[in-house]
Amino acid sequence: MNVEIELTKIKSNENIKPYKEKEYREYLIWKSLPSFLFKTPEDRLDLYDLPTEVVELLKLKTKKEFQEHFGLVESTLWRWDNETPPDEYKNISWKSWARKLTKNVMGALYRQALIDGDAARAKFWFQVVEDWSEKSTIDLNAESLNNIEILLKDIVKRGQDETTNPENAGGIQEDSPPAV
Repeated sequence: MNVEIELTKIKSNENIKPYKEKEYREYLIWKSLPSFLFKTPEDRLDLYDLPTEVVELLKLKTKKEFQEHFGLVESTLWRWDNETPPDEYKNISWKSWARKLTKNVMGALYRQALIDGDAARAKFWFQVVEDWSEKSTIDLNAESLNNIEILLKDIVKRGQDETTNPENAGGIQEDSPPAV
């Protein structure tokens, strides 16, 4: 079978359950772990208060080790790397284990914020891990609304002028100053 056709088939099977579902889930998490954690000595991982599942996955440093640990063949990992995850697996990423650490990070950020007054770290964590976004509001007072009304009336008047007087159509006249 042609590899290109095989890839097309793999990518189009979005809602089909993956082969070895538990191992597939573990693989998605393993692939999403930050590289610095793999380089951290095992006896120092407890500093990060990681879930046991993640600590166990960090012991597997290469795809070959992952493959052997879970009894998989190389082509399975290749297929998993090249297929679109089924819908129910699309949200499995580093966030799935990082969210469990939010309480610890928030405690550390709180402590640091008390010392440094640095709320930017906390804001960043919420934006990245918790999908938080700032909400902005516009406070329109009477003066602002009045100015908007004047601008809208002016725009409508200009539109009417262009339709009733063809000389005004077409935007800026040669001897007209540019609009500000």
